[in-house]
Amino acid sequence: MITLPQLLKAMLEHRASDMHITSGCPPVFRVHGQILKAKSNSLTPADTKELCYSVLTDYQKAQFEEAKQLDFSFGIRDLARFPTWSRCRRFSTYSVRHSSALFAWSSSRG
Repeated sequence: MITLPQLLKAMLEHRASDMHITSGCPPVFRVHGQILKAKSNSLTPADTKELCYSVLTDYQKAQFEEAKQLDFSFGIRDLARFPTWSRCRRFSTYSVRHSSALFAWSSSRG
């Protein structure tokens, strides 16, 4: 299965403004208003949950499971070519069958 760091790196390479992760289809990137599918298989509900939970603390997981949504940001060091922090904002929702997420680059990096 594709990992979140791999997807975020592909997001940077495509200069995508955001990435959508949901069950039943491959991850998709928004590039200049157009939707571009990632070179990945369709995600199962378990894949989607694993990707969404991979950057959450236990406290955030509990908040998400209780409220069925979570809006937060996180930093990833050395994701790009330069040894800096890349900031990513994520909004996740949960439906009856699966979770989904929207990842978007923060306007401030560094």
